[in-house]
Amino acid sequence: MGTVIVAGGATGIGLASVRKFRERGDNVVLVDHREQAQAVADEPGKGACMFMQRDLGAPGVAREVVETAVRQFGGLDTVLITAALMLSATLPDWTEEMWDRTDGPQSQDAVLHDAGSRTPSCGVR
Repeated sequence: MGTVIVAGGATGIGLASVRKFRERGDNVVLVDHREQAQAVADEPGKGACMFMQRDLGAPGVAREVVETAVRQFGGLDTVLITAALMLSATLPDWTEEMWDRTDGPQSQDAVLHDAGSRTPSCGVR
């Protein structure tokens, strides 16, 4: 069928989505910072599943994920982002690093959606 990136697929909505996409025959690139997502990728399914343990807030990771999906499966059809990182602190204790950690993954979301159009060899379908 198609190729899907699911960012944040180890638990919750992301986990249910990975299973459903694979059930209908889609290939999935599951991206999560938790190694427990490997067990999800190893579950049987009609579609293949590849796990990439990555921090989506890190520079260049979103582009790497898109390029890997295209290289592995020949194109990219859908991106589903369920990944989020929430930190908590009182305002006086809130640091710039905390801000960067919570905003980073969300800032990368746009790259995941747009990387195909910026990468000529990407093959977004």
